[in-house]
Amino acid sequence: MRIAVLVPFKSSNQKSRLAGYLGASDREAFALALLEDLLDVVSASPHLDCWVVTSDDEAAKAAARVGAGSVREDSDDGVNEAVLSGVRSIKGCDDFLVLPSDLATLSPSELDGAIRLKSQGMGIVISPSRTFNGTNLLLFSRDRMIPLRYDNDSFRGHLRGAGREGFKTAVYCPPGVMFDVDTRLDLRELSHSRISTRASSMARRLLA
Repeated sequence: MRIAVLVPFKSSNQKSRLAGYLGASDREAFALALLEDLLDVVSASPHLDCWVVTSDDEAAKAAARVGAGSVREDSDDGVNEAVLSGVRSIKGCDDFLVLPSDLATLSPSELDGAIRLKSQGMGIVISPSRTFNGTNLLLFSRDRMIPLRYDNDSFRGHLRGAGREGFKTAVYCPPGVMFDVDTRLDLRELSHSRISTRASSMARRLLA
């Protein structure tokens, strides 16, 4: 089963919730480090083809460096439109896995777990953020799409949408999928983690 991974990446206002602690250049560099780390994880899976959906040249270059593709946007029109653009643009894949670019502790085995649930007959696999208001993983088929609700209490919205469509749905909650880096507390948690990645090293430097 080949799955297209879609990673929406905004070129503007990256990591805006860290603006009180990090300058614009540091936020941009940190966002790219997170993206590059995520691309490394995704590229480790033989089942996944990765695509970054973006209008940002540096993000597209980061994708190319690891053999991933990019779906270029003219402007940042939000995550919902980015996902739809990816689904429309990518041919040859009927299953899609949407991931945010800031899953700093995601592991290949956690991705494998989501794929396994889909292969066992789940129509939709969905993972919440730790606050249960965001969607940190969404796995669906082209012919079983649900209305997209990103940026608006999306986890509950996606769950309700799957229920209304009658799709068999798995809620998948591994820690590396649920953890994203949005706040200073998240940044500090990443800096104290035992992983060694571009983003974790940068977090330690920024908070030193």
